[in-house]
Amino acid sequence: MAVSILCHFSRRALLGVLCGLALVPAQMASSLAARSQVADVVHPDPQGDFPSVMVTGPRGQYRQRFWLVVDRDPRGLWCRDVQGRPLIALRRGAVVETVGASPVFFNLGKSYLRVHVKPVDVFYDGRLKDPGTATSCVVRANTSFLAPIHPDSLERVLKKQPE
Repeated sequence: MAVSILCHFSRRALLGVLCGLALVPAQMASSLAARSQVADVVHPDPQGDFPSVMVTGPRGQYRQRFWLVVDRDPRGLWCRDVQGRPLIALRRGAVVETVGASPVFFNLGKSYLRVHVKPVDVFYDGRLKDPGTATSCVVRANTSFLAPIHPDSLERVLKKQPE
């Protein structure tokens, strides 16, 4: 009787192990397939700078479009004109979008990003002409100031907001 139960248990355990092993690759395969459908976000270099906005995805390269302002300065992140003069300060949590054919450029070895800013994201507007309107300006392209936003994340947030 004990041998019969042991044999029965062993067969059952073996079957469970075999079934489990058969399921794991299928689960892994579906997980990998789902992950391969989504492109990543742009990654910074070791200094935290973003030297490029191009991301390689499953269908080739695309541009990192949206960025979250993460600067901890309570006065906001300065967005400057192309000469380097501060125009406006951006709120922490603002979402800005890259603009232009070549949105990244370098000055004195540091990367900068051309962005489009909506009035709602402005903390302080120092422009003499057209204050309170949407504008384009330049911010430091560094992890201390900006974080790339995955486009799928932004779509989910936009779908939840009432129009």
